[in-house]
Amino acid sequence: MRWTASVLAAVFLVGCSAPASRVADRGNAPAPAPVPGAAAPTSASQVPPARSELRAAGDREVRHALSRLTYGSRPGEVERVRALGLDVWLERQLHPEKIDDSATEAALAELATLRMTTTELLHAYPRPDPQLRAKLASGEMSRQEMQERYPME
Repeated sequence: MRWTASVLAAVFLVGCSAPASRVADRGNAPAPAPVPGAAAPTSASQVPPARSELRAAGDREVRHALSRLTYGSRPGEVERVRALGLDVWLERQLHPEKIDDSATEAALAELATLRMTTTELLHAYPRPDPQLRAKLASGEMSRQEMQERYPME
């Protein structure tokens, strides 16, 4: 019974302790927020950084965000995110419905096949007969003969 109690106490204590990596990082932790009514900091090292300094994202932070939240940075992407600001860019990623898609919609409107039903697509673009495809694959029929039977528009 005592052995069980000792094991449970040890597990409890281990569960309550902080990992060594967190203890080591405490020296780099940001300054806590000021408490209303508390005395103002006395030395320059105790003054918390300005909000603009906290929000300013360097290339390292931008690249990190792009690698974690997208498929990686493309050429010019770091500059676009830096110009927008990391906060604004992240907000756009979280709310894509706010992004103006009119240029994309105009480009897609030119593609008639996107407005066609499946039946219309099958009539307009019939699949070649499997036997004809086998003839093409075996070399019995040339591509030119295939295109004569199924002309490309």
